[in-house]
Parts: sequence; structure tokens; C-alpha cells
Amino acid sequence: RGGGGDGGSVNDRTIRRRSQLFASKSSPPLPSTDDPFELLGLDPRNPTTDAKEIKRAYRKRAMQYHPDVLLGPDSTEKERDEASKNFARINGAYEILTGGNKGSNAS
Repeated sequence: RGGGGDGGSVNDRTIRRRSQLFASKSSPPLPSTDDPFELLGLDPRNPTTDAKEIKRAYRKRAMQYHPDVLLGPDSTEKERDEASKNFARINGAYEILTGGNKGSNAS
């Protein structure tokens, strides 16, 4: 009943399960552009300023490219660096589109 054994902690099992789930779907490569709309999967030809749409796109990308989700315990240092850089690019794109004012409505 939830005891020890070889299964690891609940958190370890959850991370492994998520990693397997997302690895099986294999995330497409993140665009090499610096365009924040493209990085978040939004159409750059029809840029939106709708905060809810931007946030929804950011969360989707964040879940898709988060290093904890993508990487397993056997990941190489290069894979970890790449995942961290991609996630930082996604965060940067979100900050650009939201004005970098998390939780603030400054103009």
C-alpha cells in the first residue's frame, strides 16, 4: 500500500510517466526564429494582443517543452542544455508579448 520497494517515490513515478507520455508524442523542434509569436505557436501574420490567447499558447508550449517533462534520468548533458535553452526561449517570448510585467497591467 504505497510503501517502499523498487518503484521509487510517487513524484519519481509521476515524472517518469509524464516523460514517457510526452516522449511518445515527441515534440517537434522549436522554430529557430526569434519571433515571439512563432515561438509560442501563434500565427505571426495575424498577431494577437489577447492576453488570454497568449497565456494559453505559452502554457501549451511550456508543457510541451519543459525540461522536467521532456528529459529522463538517462538524458545527456547536451539534451539537458538544449531543453533548458528552448524553455528559456519560450519564457522570453512570453515576457516580450506580455510586456515582461508578470501580474502587472503597466503600460
